[in-house]
Amino acid sequence: MMSALAAPILALFAVFARYPWPSIATCAILSAICYALNWGDLLALFACAGSAILIWKNEADQAAIAAA
Repeated sequence: MMSALAAPILALFAVFARYPWPSIATCAILSAICYALNWGDLLALFACAGSAILIWKNEADQAAIAAA
């Protein structure tokens, strides 16, 4: 039951892992739209999601550089 509920969330993270820069751009665009529509909760969600993806990508790149 739990895996069926988690499947959409895990699929979203798989997309983030495969395409980090388009995911960051999408979060930025959605944040701008939410700001324009004065939807503060969604603005915070997408801004945090974009920042989290960017931090995750940076950490992954640093680990790859250190391993080389």
